[in-house]
Amino acid sequence: MNKEAFKELLQRQKEGRTSDKEDKLIEEVWNLLGERQPGFRWDEGMEERVKRSIHRKITASIQVPARQKAVLVRQWLKIAAVFVVLVTAGWGFWTLSGDATPQQALIVKSTDANQRARITLPDGSVVQLNVNTTLIYPENFDDGQRLVKLDGEAFFEVTRDSLRPFLVRSGGLQTKVLGTSFNVNAYRGEREMVTVKSGKVQVAVKGSPGQAVHLVPDEAAFYQETTASLKKGPFDADQVIGWKSGRLDFDMVPFEEVVQTLERYYHTEVTLKNYQKGSCMIKASYENNGLNFILSGLQLLVDFEYQRNEDNSITIEYQSCRNS
Repeated sequence: MNKEAFKELLQRQKEGRTSDKEDKLIEEVWNLLGERQPGFRWDEGMEERVKRSIHRKITASIQVPARQKAVLVRQWLKIAAVFVVLVTAGWGFWTLSGDATPQQALIVKSTDANQRARITLPDGSVVQLNVNTTLIYPENFDDGQRLVKLDGEAFFEVTRDSLRPFLVRSGGLQTKVLGTSFNVNAYRGEREMVTVKSGKVQVAVKGSPGQAVHLVPDEAAFYQETTASLKKGPFDADQVIGWKSGRLDFDMVPFEEVVQTLERYYHTEVTLKNYQKGSCMIKASYENNGLNFILSGLQLLVDFEYQRNEDNSITIEYQSCRNS
């Protein structure tokens, strides 16, 4: 696909004449770049820069053998274990903050459903990415702050710098620290959670700095975007970060969130039927176990039947909570 063909693709989308696969690819790129945020405004140069970035991804996805094409078009972000993309600045979350640095290079690192990654940031801070996670950060932090954007889950070990706070933007929250270690769980469509391992952390709702909580070790903040509710409470940080060593810890976690976690970890679609949110809380721990083993273990806590379908998806028929 050359430049003219790419321009034609964008025009066809504007006119509503693109296919579902083409729309899905462009949507994934927009989501990654963070352009679709309320209040975002393009500048003339930014539009061309973003188009070039999308063009590279489309070209990489389309110029492959036909039998691979459909998969890559839907999931170009997942065709490698970990990938790095350098693009120029102007992405929504930088511009909205009022701290955009013209021509600042940004780095995107992403993991797929089978991968985790360890990243060292320009200031020496270390970030461990969980599965299906994307982290965006500048090639060099500026003099005033260290700003990154997260989609997914990651554990941060932040190098202390009293002159430059470290900011993590994820979903509906912004987490601010000077030097500490903490975990951010911000998968789309799920409850957000920030848990502190060491140091002190401030967590605020984006656009509402007055709606904030301060956390110390073994405390967590919980945010539900649908209700704009931000709460905090005690939480064992070691359990939260068990994913780094392949351990799944659930400490009074709603059953529906357990199912979401299993979907993500085992990249298997799971349908939960006849269940009302919050009906059953799970306290359990599993380490490097298979999905069938975990489901059998959960049946000791929850009365349900499950079956594997022809497409390898799983259907769970919920009956009742055994520990209620």
